Amino acid sequence: MSVKYLLGTWVLAWLFCQGAAYLPVVMWHGMGDYCCSPFSMGRIKGMIEDEHNGTYVYSIMIGDNFIADIENGFLKNVNDQIDEACEKIQADPLLADGYHSVGFSQGGLFLRALVQRCPVPQMHNLVSIGGPQQGVYGFPNCPPSIAFCRLIRPLLSDAAYTPWIQDILVQA
Repeated sequence: MSVKYLLGTWVLAWLFCQGAAYLPVVMWHGMGDYCCSPFSMGRIKGMIEDEHNGTYVYSIMIGDNFIADIENGFLKNVNDQIDEACEKIQADPLLADGYHSVGFSQGGLFLRALVQRCPVPQMHNLVSIGGPQQGVYGFPNCPPSIAFCRLIRPLLSDAAYTPWIQDILVQA
């Protein structure tokens, strides 16, 4: 049994024990992944559907195809992504009575924004797996003992807060 399988089963067991069994599930992937990859999100979607009596699972895609979905995880303005996800969720009649959500990495952060800015339909529970809820500082895994890291860290920190970088680079 894989760790993903055990983790997915635990998350869903927790969700369904919260008194709103068999509500649909909305998932949002992390950076570099896409909504329906058969090796990640598609597999988890199938697992939820199989293990929980055909529960409806909607995996958010930002854009019109999987390539756009991957690119948008890096380059599309986050506010625009939240707006697009809200429109898609509100347009889905199977989500009209509310849903549970599971976000993976960056998707967990985006779902936090979604619950605040898109109250209808209601998100009953949010589970964030591996999401950097307190942010990321500097250049991860680049120790200050390395000259390059000492040089690049202040440049990245300054650039990340400029408006034009904030508009085009999700990780800023």
